Amino acid sequence: GHFNGAGRHVDGQNPLLFGVDVIARDGPDARVRVLFDHELFHQYHASLKLPQSDDVGQLWQSLWEEGLATYVSWRMNPSADENDVLFDATLADRARPLLPALAADLLRNLRSKDPDEYDKYFLGSGTDKNIPGRSGYFVGFLIASRLGQNSTPLALAHLHGVELRSQIEDVLRSLVASSQTPE
Repeated sequence: GHFNGAGRHVDGQNPLLFGVDVIARDGPDARVRVLFDHELFHQYHASLKLPQSDDVGQLWQSLWEEGLATYVSWRMNPSADENDVLFDATLADRARPLLPALAADLLRNLRSKDPDEYDKYFLGSGTDKNIPGRSGYFVGFLIASRLGQNSTPLALAHLHGVELRSQIEDVLRSLVASSQTPE
């Protein structure tokens, strides 16, 4: 009952695990291909062994890793919709009206290594009730989608370091600014 798919460290290895009990809850509507593509992309992305920086463990990296895996799973499954790739039928609808505030908060905390900040955006158990659980997947998906307008998924997978963080900050700033323009 804890996850549908995840990589974990087990006996010095990094196996890919699938929570069939959670997957089965969706019954015949389970988007198993989307899930497999998401999790397999994480494995591929990790295998690239991109240069590490002092940013290891910062919130922006999780935002990118999960957002990119969500984006790639969508690109690999063109019939899937936003709800399918987010594995939540209501997340986008709950998070979209809060997007400028979510982007502003993420900008403030992008370099945080605080586990509570991670939990707030990537788990359903965050303590901040103003932030929908797992909304980091939604915002990260939007970031990867925006960057993907001018790049291939393969090129996106190779982005890293300060250049990538700067691009993420630019997209987040544009999401904050979008709330400040008159309609």
